[in-house]
Amino acid sequence: MSALDPALLRPGRFDKKIRIDAPDLEGRRDIIEYYVSKMSHDESIDPLTVANETPFYTPADLKYLLNESLRYALFEGRTYMSMRDIRMAQPEHEYGVRSPIKNLAAEDKYRLAAHEGGHAIAVRLFTPEYRIARITIIRQGGAHGYVRYYPATEDYEYTSTYDTLMNRLRVAAGGKAGEMEFCGDGSQTLGVGVGWGGFQRFWADSCRPVHDGKCWHVRADRRRRQNARPKQRRRDHRCQSDSRNARTHGRNLP
Repeated sequence: MSALDPALLRPGRFDKKIRIDAPDLEGRRDIIEYYVSKMSHDESIDPLTVANETPFYTPADLKYLLNESLRYALFEGRTYMSMRDIRMAQPEHEYGVRSPIKNLAAEDKYRLAAHEGGHAIAVRLFTPEYRIARITIIRQGGAHGYVRYYPATEDYEYTSTYDTLMNRLRVAAGGKAGEMEFCGDGSQTLGVGVGWGGFQRFWADSCRPVHDGKCWHVRADRRRRQNARPKQRRRDHRCQSDSRNARTHGRNLP
């Protein structure tokens, strides 16, 4: 909606805006049943199980996942897909192409295992409402390893509390804690590339309410600036410039 010209959204053109969220558990199960019924598959595929393991997937995501699963089966010489094919295709859809490192040193494997294990333990300790679906140290896309977890119940969260944000930070720091515990002080990664994405996601979640204007004082200040007259805005800018000049001249005084 933000990419459209505001003139297109005037009354009389688009009077109603309908929000369509991602399907819930029952909706995903129905979508999966529809697509699976048109594909060759064995009895191991349970639409409800697949729906449980694909939270927040859109119909397009589900269709792509099943198509990729069938492609995995065809590459192995089978004309039908199984639950194993779906679980092989899902990480590629979420993280990228699987590309194991053949000559990875044993010390690096141990360090990666400690790092991802630290994340997994932090998830169980600080976010028990989440369930862990996958832990691996095999490179997938740009990640050398990852812990895949998602909420056990799909409750819509409009607000985030301080405790929620702090627990996310603890989970992001869990990888570093695992390295400190099992690898020693001098055998830790620098955090860039390994675990840094967790901190980026945390800060993105922390700053999103401010950027979206959900804080009342941010909205009030933004509204005041938008409604200010041009002369008032110029006067405010001139006062700020005078203040900066005064500080500059003050620093240059002997």
